[in-house]
Amino acid sequence: MSAPLLISILIRTKNRKLLLQQAVASVLQQTHTQIEIIIVKDGGDDCAVDFSAGVLHTNNKVVWLNNTATQGRSAAANIALQYAQGDYCLFLDDDDWLDPDHLSNLLHAVQQQPGFLLAYSAIRTFDESTGLTAETFQHPFDAIRLLIENYIPIHAVLFARKLITLNCRFDTSLDRYEDWDFWLQCLQHSDFLFVPIFTATYRVSAQSGFGNKDNPDQLAYRLAVYRKWLPRLNSEQLLAVIDRSRLYPQLAVFKQELNDQTHYLNLLQNQELEFIAELQRRADHMAELAAGIQQSELQIQQSELQIQAMAQEILDVANTLQQSQSKLQLELATVSALKSELNVIFNSRSWKLTKPLRLLTKV
Repeated sequence: MSAPLLISILIRTKNRKLLLQQAVASVLQQTHTQIEIIIVKDGGDDCAVDFSAGVLHTNNKVVWLNNTATQGRSAAANIALQYAQGDYCLFLDDDDWLDPDHLSNLLHAVQQQPGFLLAYSAIRTFDESTGLTAETFQHPFDAIRLLIENYIPIHAVLFARKLITLNCRFDTSLDRYEDWDFWLQCLQHSDFLFVPIFTATYRVSAQSGFGNKDNPDQLAYRLAVYRKWLPRLNSEQLLAVIDRSRLYPQLAVFKQELNDQTHYLNLLQNQELEFIAELQRRADHMAELAAGIQQSELQIQQSELQIQAMAQEILDVANTLQQSQSKLQLELATVSALKSELNVIFNSRSWKLTKPLRLLTKV
């Protein structure tokens, strides 16, 4: 079984210690562990000591290279390439970061397709002005498009060391789009293998190239790349670029239509959300009404039980009254009978004959 391949992570930095710490931390969390980290400080403050203790507990080799004076982004990149010992390399800007499986995914993909010397992933963007993340760079490989514009962030690409031996280097006359120029050099030796998985993040800021393509300075940098590469295009490539440029007005229309449709879709989605919210409010109101009805039904049931209990009490009282009336009637009948007997006695001859005797008894 062959030993795991070494990957060199190449980082250029200058006076961005906190961002650099985040970038390095994302490298140390990679599932592919055979890594060396080469950090080129292109002038500015030396913060190598701040990183030494943080990587001592890992198996990663860290090479810290200090340029006491600023030499430029391209020169710093070439220094990193000079010191790289890995079978594959990946550039990482000091303000970007990688997901833990970024290297392992790209390495696995390129090993499964030995005809490719480069593999690149989809890249999400983080807008530091808004704090929003978006899935932005997910473009299949298109060699003609790469001749027209750079659509591949630098840390998306894992490339074979063989390209260094083929003398692919950064053009020190370019201080912007130097990575685009490097990809165009690599394109002379291999197509790029696209791995359509988002495994890294690109920070969009006021200084980032992708966030300022319409800036006059950025347009000048792009023009420098065109001036270098247009004379090198063969007839087939030049015709393909011209044909593609003819499509751009139509693509602009399509893009505007897409933006309009997206805007309309967003309006519909907002209306849908408002409709759902209204339905929820009504459902909540119906639930409150149902709860009120249930409470009223419970109160009615309790009232019915109370009425039944009161009806039973009235019935019991009525029965008691009826029994009392029957008893009273019986007693009245007894009294009447006694009165009748008394009347018989009082009206009897014997009672009348004995009257003097009763008077004598009282005396």
